[in-house]
Amino acid sequence: MCWNYINGFYFKYLVICRYIAAEVKVKTMDIFLTQRGMISRNL
Repeated sequence: MCWNYINGFYFKYLVICRYIAAEVKVKTMDIFLTQRGMISRNL
């Protein structure tokens, strides 16, 4: 087995996963803050 290839693939996968997780977190925070803002305005 070529470990260098496996490590490279794993690292790339890890980076992509972290990027997606960050994107999802930002979107979730955006939605959460928007909903809180709307609730605050309605009250």
